[in-house]
Amino acid sequence: MWAAREVKVAELETSFRRAWQRQTSNHPNYGKGSSMTAEDWWAEVVHGTFQPLIGGRHLPAKLCPALFRHFASRDAYGLFPDVEPFFQAMKELRARFRDSTGPTILTGVITNSDDRVSSVLKDLGLPVGVVLGPMTERLFDRHGLPKSSIPKPTVTSAAPVRDATPLAFPELARWYNPEDDINFLITSRAANCIKPSHEIFQHGGRLVSGLLASRVLQDPSQGYRGYLKALQKYVGMSHIHVGDDFVGDYQGASKLMDTEALHLCRDISPDDKQDHQISNLSELFTYLNVMANVNLSRETPDT
Repeated sequence: MWAAREVKVAELETSFRRAWQRQTSNHPNYGKGSSMTAEDWWAEVVHGTFQPLIGGRHLPAKLCPALFRHFASRDAYGLFPDVEPFFQAMKELRARFRDSTGPTILTGVITNSDDRVSSVLKDLGLPVGVVLGPMTERLFDRHGLPKSSIPKPTVTSAAPVRDATPLAFPELARWYNPEDDINFLITSRAANCIKPSHEIFQHGGRLVSGLLASRVLQDPSQGYRGYLKALQKYVGMSHIHVGDDFVGDYQGASKLMDTEALHLCRDISPDDKQDHQISNLSELFTYLNVMANVNLSRETPDT
């Protein structure tokens, strides 16, 4: 038996930072390269956090699994007030472009985190589409497809091109859903690389190409010519990356060709804000809406 003592928040925060830094140094990217599961990785962080505060005594066996489950749900998180209005506005903006071979607006998340992010976002009420993982990678690798490219379908029919349908990749047809708030999600653990690495952004290009193809595949009338239009659309696509980490997000994305970057600084004062900074997602949507109005042709609504 041992008597419990009160642990102050400042002590816990300091101990957690030390345990996190030590674990990140010994087993980077949530243990992806160390044959550890994400849960095992976090269990070591929990032990490293609490044991110095309790004299090295053993923790309750159920503590680590309980904490892992807790931080895989909405119970541990909350959305900023501007998040839901932003995604609703993006959904309305996306609805303006209904032609499968016309402009396509996609929203993705690229995060240095483990694979629980998808369940957290869904639990917070944000529908998530394609998630980078073994299944998506097998789909691309099985056909020898390079990164950041649209797969060219194999047309075996002897019919004229206008009648050909790109059936070589039926799995892609399920990818695009205009009702998804987040069309694709990439975690650093799944990608086996972390921001600001160029490779993790290249995974984003790969999924975007599949989503563009998916939208065309859902419209059988487009056939092979529609698929080629999707390819042309990808080549001319604008990419904007927004994040709150200056090095990982802003600098990482700024170094990529054809990618614009904005730094999200929620606490910045208007007097200190620079051209590459925004303070909330409402500003981001205003920026995107102007881009859409200037660069994309608007379709005439049905009457």
